[in-house]
Amino acid sequence: MSRRRSSSEAGQELPLVMTVDKVASFLQVSRRTIYAMALAGTLPAAQVGHQWRFYRPEIERWMTKLSRANIGDPTPVEPASPSPTVKL
Repeated sequence: MSRRRSSSEAGQELPLVMTVDKVASFLQVSRRTIYAMALAGTLPAAQVGHQWRFYRPEIERWMTKLSRANIGDPTPVEPASPSPTVKL
């Protein structure tokens, strides 16, 4: 039985801040799904101008929380590390 390689094993380290394309690939869903979830507020995201950006630790935390909820695991999810201060 083969096991799936992680993104770091595949040499594809994900950036700290991800685009719609990166998140869609990471979650293995369509770009349309990512846009819909971001607009609905179900996926942690920030709109910068007309573009969406996703903080990877928040996406990972959201995924862990969702996975635990799906199996009825009440274990709380640790908060993501604080986001770095970025001056625009």
